[in-house]
Amino acid sequence: MKGKIILYLMVVPTIIQSNIFSASLQNHANKNPDILEEELEWIIGADVSYLDQMEDHGAIYSDMGIEKEALQILKAHWFNTIRLRLWHTPSDKYCSLENTVTMAKRIKAAGFNFLLDIHYSDTWADISSQQKPASWENLTFDVLKDSVYQYTTKVILTLKNQNVMPDIVQIGNEITHGMLWDNGRVGDTFDNSQQWKQFTDLVKTGIQAVKDNESGKYIKIMIHIHCGADNGFSTWFFDNLIANGVDFDIIGLSFYTFWGNSLQQLQTNMNDLASRYQKDIVVVETAYPWSLLNHDGFPNQVTESTQLQAGYGASIQGQKKYLEDLITIVKNVPDDLGKGIVYYSPEYIPVSGVGCSWDNNSLFNPLGSLLTSVDAFNPAGVKRVSLKLNSASIPDTLGVNSFFQLRGSVNGIGPYVFPDSQVLDWSENSTVKLISVTGDYFVSTLYVPTGSQMQFKFWSQDFEKLGTNGWESGNTGTNESGDMFLTVAGDTILPLHFFNCLGEQKPYDWRLWRPKTDSIAVWFRVFMYTEDGILKGYNSGEDISIVGVRGDPLSGAGPLSWDYTKIILQRELEDQNRSGYHLFSGAIFFPKSLIGNIQKYKFFIEPNGWENGTDRTFTIPNSDTTLHWVYFSNSSPFHGQVDVKNKQHTITKTFSLSQNYPNPFNPTTTIQYSIPRQSFVTIKIYDILGKEITTLVNERKSAGNHSVNFNAGNLPSGFYFYRMQAGSFVSTKKFVLLK
Repeated sequence: MKGKIILYLMVVPTIIQSNIFSASLQNHANKNPDILEEELEWIIGADVSYLDQMEDHGAIYSDMGIEKEALQILKAHWFNTIRLRLWHTPSDKYCSLENTVTMAKRIKAAGFNFLLDIHYSDTWADISSQQKPASWENLTFDVLKDSVYQYTTKVILTLKNQNVMPDIVQIGNEITHGMLWDNGRVGDTFDNSQQWKQFTDLVKTGIQAVKDNESGKYIKIMIHIHCGADNGFSTWFFDNLIANGVDFDIIGLSFYTFWGNSLQQLQTNMNDLASRYQKDIVVVETAYPWSLLNHDGFPNQVTESTQLQAGYGASIQGQKKYLEDLITIVKNVPDDLGKGIVYYSPEYIPVSGVGCSWDNNSLFNPLGSLLTSVDAFNPAGVKRVSLKLNSASIPDTLGVNSFFQLRGSVNGIGPYVFPDSQVLDWSENSTVKLISVTGDYFVSTLYVPTGSQMQFKFWSQDFEKLGTNGWESGNTGTNESGDMFLTVAGDTILPLHFFNCLGEQKPYDWRLWRPKTDSIAVWFRVFMYTEDGILKGYNSGEDISIVGVRGDPLSGAGPLSWDYTKIILQRELEDQNRSGYHLFSGAIFFPKSLIGNIQKYKFFIEPNGWENGTDRTFTIPNSDTTLHWVYFSNSSPFHGQVDVKNKQHTITKTFSLSQNYPNPFNPTTTIQYSIPRQSFVTIKIYDILGKEITTLVNERKSAGNHSVNFNAGNLPSGFYFYRMQAGSFVSTKKFVLLK
C-alpha cells in the first residue's frame, strides 16, 4: 500500500493470549532448528505504522466512549498481530529503525505478535516504485547484495538486543515487479533470466541475514505481492521465484476491492495458490470504506460509489459485512492454508498538520472512536452485549470515577469466563467493571456465546460506602439473586438501567422522573458545597438555600429564563454528614420541537448567586438523559471554614495535605492543601517506582487553603504518589489512576 502524508503549517480487559505459532517455543532450544516446523495460527492483524505520528499530532482513541491507547483497544477486539513498515533512511523519524524499536516494545508489551515489513527503501516501496536507499544508489550489484545482508543483519540484531524480535519478516513490500530497481527489477522489459537471478539473489540474501541472526531460527519469512485478485500475475511471480530457489514460508497478498478487484477473484486466486504451492497465505493488506465523505479536506483514495464492491455499501455495516465475508473466504482456503488478514492503517485518522487520505477507510471515526464494524473479528458464535448504567439514582455519586461491577452468571455457571477472559461471578471476584463515559453513565461490553443466558445484577462501590452491602435493591427475575435475565440471540444493547437503591422492586428501565410523550427530560445535578458556592450564598448549615437553573428561554418555547428561577432543584439527601446533602438535582422537560437546539444555562442561588465563568451549554438530546453532575462555578469542594456573614475564609493554623478527590480518578483529580503562613511550596508526582513524573507546584504561596488539579491523561493506570514540602513540613499520599 502506498500512502502519502503532507505536513501543513497550521496554528491550530485482559484478553486470551494466543501465540502466533501453535507449537510452544519455550523448549525451543532443546529442538533441532533445522527440522522444527511451527504451524502458523490464525492472524487478526493491523498495520499501525502511522500510530506514533498520529499520537504525536494529537490523536486520541476511544472505545465505547472510554479513552484508551489504540493498541489496547485493538487487543480488546481480538487482534493478535501488529505490522510495522521499516524505511532505511526516512526524511523524518517515522518508520525509522529507532522508531520501529520503540513501537516494537509497545507491541510486545501489549502481548501482540510482530510482523516486520522491510521496504528496502528510504520511502514507499510498492508495485509502482522500488527506489533504492539513497546511500545505495551507485553500488555495484555485489556490493548492493552485501549491503542488503549487512542492513538486514543490523535490523535483526538491533531488535534482538532490545528483546523485541519479529515473529514474521517481509523481505520487501509488494515486490511483484522486484525490488531495489533496476538491479532487482523484473517484469515487462525486465522479464528475463538475468533480472530474475539478480532479484532472487537479493531476496535470498535478505532471508539469509534473518536466518543467520535470529534467535532459534523460528522467524517466518513472508513474500508479499500486490495482486491478491490476479491469478495470472500471482502464479507468474511465484513460479519464477520458486524456480530460482527462494525458500519462504508465507504468501502475503494485498487486496483492495476499490481498485477494480472482487472478492470472488481473490477467492479463486487464493484457492489456486494454495493448491499449487502448499504455502500459508495471509491477506496482509486490506481495507474497506465506511463512508465516502472527506473528513479533513485532504484528498481521499476512495471517493466514488463505483469503487465499492457490489453488495457492500460505504457504511459501518458495509465495512463489517465486507470483513466478515473476507474472513470467511480466507478461512475456507483449501488445506487450512488461509491464515488470516491484516487491516491496513485502522488508526490513520485526521489530525492537525497531517493530511489523511484514509479517514473513510479506518476502523476509527475522525474523532478517534472505534467503529462497531470491528465486531467482524469476533470469534464465531460470539455476540456483543453492551450494558449501560446510570448512577444518578445514588445520591452520593460525586464523581465520574465511581466503581461499578456487574455480578452474575451465564447458564447458571459462576464464575463464568467469557471468550475475552473477563470473569462474571456473584462475588467480588467478578472482573466485569463498568467505566464512566459521560454524565452519570457507565458502560461495559461483553462478548457472549450465542444462545447463552445471562443472569446479573449491578453492585456499587459508592453505594457500599453509604452503609449498604453495595447491591442494588429489588428483584425482577425469577431467582432472588438475579435482577435481569438475557438470552443472547445477537448483538445486543441493553436498555438503559438506573441503579435501583430504593429498597423496593423496580422494572429494569425505571427512572427518576415520569417520562412524557411530548417532551425530553434532562436531569440536572450540581454540588453546592464549593468555595464559590459558599461565597455566593449557599448556607451549608441550614436547609434554606434555593438552588435552581436559569438559562436561555429559546424564543420562549423552553422551560428556562435568565430573569427568574423557573426551575428549582431539590436537595438529594437530608443527612448533613453525607456529601449527597450538598447535591441538588431535578428534571427539566424540553418540548420535542427543541431537539437539537443549543441550551445555554447556569446554576443559581437565590437571591443573586450567579455561577462564575461563561455560560454552560448542551445540545437538547432526542431522548431522556442526565447531564453530568458539576461543581458550582466549577470551583473546588470546600473543606475549610468560612465566616458566612462576611463571606471570607478564616486562616488555617496548621500545614495539611488532603487526600485527593476524586480517588480513584480518570484522568483528572484535585489536590488540596493548607499553609498557616506564607511559604515556598512544592508538590510533585511520583510513580510506584519512585520516578518523578511532574511538578504541580513550585512557588511561594500565601497563607490559607489552596488546591491544584492534576491531569494524568497520558499516564497508564496504576498507583502514584504526591508529595508536598513546605519548609520543614513534608507529607506524601497515595492515589489511584483507573482507566
